[in-house]
Amino acid sequence: IFFTNENIIDEPKISSNLYINDLVSNNTYDLHAGIEIRGGTSQNYPKVSYDIELWETDNGSSSRDESLLGLRNDDDWILDAMYIDLSLSRNLFGMKIWESIGNTIHMTDEPDAKLSQAGGFIELFINNEYMGIYSLNEQIDRKQLDIKKNGGLLYKSVEWTDETMFKAINQLPDESKYWSGYELKYPDELNSTNWLALNNLIHLIAYATDEEFILEISDLLDLNNAIDYYIFINLIQAEDNWGKNMYLFRYDEGYQISFTPWDLDITFGNKNTQWSINSPDDWILTNRLFNRLFQLNVDNYKDRVKYRWNEILDSIDSVNLYEYLDTNKANLINSNAIVRNNQKWEMIVDFESEIESLQSWLDMRIIFLDNHINENY
Repeated sequence: IFFTNENIIDEPKISSNLYINDLVSNNTYDLHAGIEIRGGTSQNYPKVSYDIELWETDNGSSSRDESLLGLRNDDDWILDAMYIDLSLSRNLFGMKIWESIGNTIHMTDEPDAKLSQAGGFIELFINNEYMGIYSLNEQIDRKQLDIKKNGGLLYKSVEWTDETMFKAINQLPDESKYWSGYELKYPDELNSTNWLALNNLIHLIAYATDEEFILEISDLLDLNNAIDYYIFINLIQAEDNWGKNMYLFRYDEGYQISFTPWDLDITFGNKNTQWSINSPDDWILTNRLFNRLFQLNVDNYKDRVKYRWNEILDSIDSVNLYEYLDTNKANLINSNAIVRNNQKWEMIVDFESEIESLQSWLDMRIIFLDNHINENY
């Protein structure tokens, strides 16, 4: 429950008192917090998402770390409204799959590194007004990825541009926090050299000759991670995550750039948006990077994709994954939270049917992707 004396806006965070009844850890919290609206397009939805920071005092002069819902110990949290996802499950379910698939070259040295985010369902009140079901989520940041404080880089693609699809460079980066659809998330210091690694990667993909691309791409890109990412976005048909909504990061100087996803709500055949309502279920997601890797068969790329897919196929525990969905379904239905959420937002959602449809879609997608990879790789 948040109590505020001001309207919550998109920046800056306003002061609030936050009361939490954590049924997971059986704890209660009485905290100060800053809260603001978050998201781009999603800010126009009736139900909006929030970014919160836990504070020691009401003026936010210092932050406070807490482990909520059994998640990481931190001060920075997301309240995801999940408005366009009628299953209320796609982002966290997708992240759970990515956690079992994704890997990077630096995770051998950093066993605590995590490429995904976890979260848990809550029911939100603001000034005693019921706001419905939300997901309290961890952030994807330097701490989550366990990248170096000195030498680590973290970029987030926030728009569809030639640069985020690796097609071209229309302007050179400067000392800004933003460049051509990307946001610099780490480090905080604004220096044009922070963009150099990403600029070099995009330039190689967009403009290099075939010979240069084959020779140099593995020096700039963690190719095994890229293969994992390509398989993942196509396994869940992540329509919004092959140009926009990607994190690209470097562990340290001398390391290649890797991928991890963000905001997985338009996935698993979600047709509940104006952008995806007519999307075909046999759509293979790609961009100039993956096209060049495939066409030039860099470092036996095709065989590596096929081998990695078969590894993933053998290791996917659909029973365990579906148990995760079923547990969430039971909790939300048995607590009548779904009824309250539907009433609040004037929705008629058959939540049980939505979960079953998601599972059926994934079963069919696995068969489709298996055939596609075996026929083309």
